[in-house]
Amino acid sequence: MPKPTLLMIRPLPQARDFVQALSDQTGKAPPTLYSPVLQINPITADPVPDNTQFLLFSSVNGVNSFATQAQSRAIPALCVGETTAAAARAAGFSAQSADGTAQDLVELAIKLANPEKGPLIYVSGAIAAREIDLQLAKHGIPSQRRIVYEQVAQNLSVIALKSLKTNTIIPISSPNTAAIFAAQTDGIDLSSVTLVCISQNAATPLRNSNAIQIIAQTPTRAGMIAAISRLL
Repeated sequence: MPKPTLLMIRPLPQARDFVQALSDQTGKAPPTLYSPVLQINPITADPVPDNTQFLLFSSVNGVNSFATQAQSRAIPALCVGETTAAAARAAGFSAQSADGTAQDLVELAIKLANPEKGPLIYVSGAIAAREIDLQLAKHGIPSQRRIVYEQVAQNLSVIALKSLKTNTIIPISSPNTAAIFAAQTDGIDLSSVTLVCISQNAATPLRNSNAIQIIAQTPTRAGMIAAISRLL
């Protein structure tokens, strides 16, 4: 059987960064196609209150978009995973990782926040898998959401569609990406495709696909790389 092709459907900067990390950590460099199904467009958001306790980031896109708007780096950040936390630190924020899912981020925020010391600001895209601000509010923690980018669907390229007929691995990193991919491949035979999903939540929109589906053992970049490495 020929070596599998890696099809990256995330926004290009994150896709290239992931492939580089895969190569660096495993020494493996599979043939790779890039066909993002999302375009990230920044949105200018209202300034955050001066008494904000924590910024909550659930994606690198949120970090990057917010960093271009915010002048201060004084507010510490809580991040869904280490990749997002690393991006926040690179942008100049003090950042701590929840090392997991959006629910892990909520639990970390509940653990660290003092409801009497000001709000938490959830920085997100227009489409968010979890309403983190509303979850925190249910726990008595004042929270606000700032939408700093929108996700615009993009069509898979002709080359990407052709690759679906061959041995192809596709990392799935979010429910939104999964939903767009599922819509664009509805009715297409994906029996030659292996979808490596970061979590069961990310895999849910693909439940009707006939592709092979693998859930990473941990909902992290490291977990995704480990799962993909075993397929190469």
